[in-house]
Amino acid sequence: MTASKVSDQKMPLAGFRAIKPANLKSMSLLYSGSAVQINSLAANCRSRPNSHQIMSEAFPKISKIQYEGPKSKNPLAFKHYNADEKVEGKTMRDHLRFSVVYWHTFRGRGADMFGGPTMFRPWDDYSDSIDNAQKRARVAFEFIEKLGAPFYAFHDRDVAPDGPTLADSNKNLDAVAKVLKEEQQRTGIKLLWGTACLFVHPRYAHGAATSCNADVFAYAASQVKKALEVTH
Repeated sequence: MTASKVSDQKMPLAGFRAIKPANLKSMSLLYSGSAVQINSLAANCRSRPNSHQIMSEAFPKISKIQYEGPKSKNPLAFKHYNADEKVEGKTMRDHLRFSVVYWHTFRGRGADMFGGPTMFRPWDDYSDSIDNAQKRARVAFEFIEKLGAPFYAFHDRDVAPDGPTLADSNKNLDAVAKVLKEEQQRTGIKLLWGTACLFVHPRYAHGAATSCNADVFAYAASQVKKALEVTH
């Protein structure tokens, strides 16, 4: 089946069971400590905005994270990472090319098989709307910019919601990619890598490129093609 034919098809879910993605392993580094601190402060907002509210800044009381040295008591300061300090003739900024990963930092909700979500972000209404995905993207770049990280990374379904067909999913990705491009140009932050998420949706219960279902294989190939187009 060709990619063009797959794009307008709804993939059947019969026979597939819902699966939870395995632990993700990545070479990218996550600013987990800072993420927890900033998320904690943001969670103290008096009320969560609804989907019609526009947030000009998600962290208005937090300035760009600075190096203050190992004796600093500031929880939102770098204790050992000094971007301008040279080590063996090379700055720490050049040695440590940090990337903020989108899935853990902005999509993970602190849940596991023993309990429900424990992280509720005030800027996210947790809907699958394009408006919410675009808002989340702008918040992500504010977060990354204030951390001073030069890169970020994502899977296609991290940044844009899945649609009922591949064509709809591609349209969603294009809408959010437009905002990502605007934010990259505004901040100078670059994409370290972007890829296709071929493991969360139940259609991939038996794999993607390894699936015994030709329709699933074609769908996966089309999804990878779109991810390549968006990220290169």
